[in-house]
Amino acid sequence: MSKLDINKDFYNDLYKKRNPIISLLYSKISFDQQSKSKVNINVIKNQIGTAFNGPLTVLDYGFGHGSLLLKYKNNHQIYGCDISEEAVINFPAVANVTGKKVLTGTVEEFLSKYRDEKFDVITLSHIIEHVDDDVALVESLVEKLAEKGIILINIPINEVWIDPKHVRKYDMPYMLQVLEKCNLELIESLETDKLTSFFLIEEKVKNAGKLKRIWIKALRLFFAIIPLAMMQLFEKAFLKNHKNQQLIVLASKK
Repeated sequence: MSKLDINKDFYNDLYKKRNPIISLLYSKISFDQQSKSKVNINVIKNQIGTAFNGPLTVLDYGFGHGSLLLKYKNNHQIYGCDISEEAVINFPAVANVTGKKVLTGTVEEFLSKYRDEKFDVITLSHIIEHVDDDVALVESLVEKLAEKGIILINIPINEVWIDPKHVRKYDMPYMLQVLEKCNLELIESLETDKLTSFFLIEEKVKNAGKLKRIWIKALRLFFAIIPLAMMQLFEKAFLKNHKNQQLIVLASKK
């Protein structure tokens, strides 16, 4: 069985069908989901300003639970692509609960059904570390950017716990090479998310016991639902010795 098949099986199980309201609630209270999607949408909003009010055509490649897509406005044209057939089939019903219409497809379906579509915003959040050829993937999506479109790539850095599904490690010099090979110009870069470092050290490295895990789950829930600015203030005040776990690069075509 190939690594792609292993990943597909893992994510199909992760995104299997549940009640849409339960799936929506999970995406809202999951720290892992919100710690990425909150900062991703904030970077996008800051870059495009009032244009965020739309209508925009947006694509999240590897949308998973859809927590980022749910943060777009209802008047945007929203697309999601994923290797998981379960995510592709089930997420539109979740989005519909919030009044959003989302067009989804697997990678194969997307290449055929939406091959002529151009996007104002394309996001890959914690995706390229899973693929064998990250440059080829990014290059294929650059071709789908609108003339003044932007692409946001969020990748793990300084990993305190190594996910066995990750193909390679990342840092800013490596990402600059990827952008150059893909004929992309860097607009902005940001390192963030010390809370994930704290949680993973407590859970994975220190192997927290049952009572401590309950306390950590409560903290995860708290930080999932509070505003991003409050979370960042906490990190600045109390987690100075922890390393950021996310690198975000925002780029456009040269």
